[in-house]
This record gives sequence, structure tokens and C-alpha cells, in this order.
Amino acid sequence: MAAGDVNSRNVNCVGDLVMLSGTIDVDTTARAFAIADTGTRIVSFSLTNQSAVGDACQGVKNSNDGTENTAMGSIYVDGPAAATVEYTAFCTGPF
Repeated sequence: MAAGDVNSRNVNCVGDLVMLSGTIDVDTTARAFAIADTGTRIVSFSLTNQSAVGDACQGVKNSNDGTENTAMGSIYVDGPAAATVEYTAFCTGPF
């Protein structure tokens, strides 16, 4: 896979929220990853770098440019290097 790819997506119910999880490929170029449709609000999320444990990735929920609430259903991620990153997001809305 290449940087910018959403490799997988799993959907699970967690009370009133839906949990989306999967992997994305990042590099040092910040970019948006559409993990749900534009009607979905990401309430919270976490990123885990599977390629280099300890190298943290930074992300912004519901964003396509680093500013929150500019693109519902997307996460804007900047990685420290080329890596596969596992995401887990809790969401409301259509999927």
C-alpha cells in the first residue's frame, strides 16, 4: 500500500456510538483520510503507529486541512515517517 491509503475498516456497535477501526498508511505529508461518509461525526479517535512503536502520529478529527469540523467523517493525520497506523474512532451518524 502507499501513503494516503485506507487499508481496512471494521464497524462495531458500542452503545449509542459506532466504533470504526482499521489501518491507514501515512508519511511525513499531512493528509486527510475519509474513514466514514460526510454525515458521520467522529466523537473521538486514537492512532497507533504499528510500524514504529513510540513514534506518535498527530491527527485532527472531522478535518481535511488540520482544522476541526471542516470535513465530517475524516481524520487529518501527520506521521513522523512512512508507517502503517491503526485507527479507532467512535462516531455518530450514518455510516
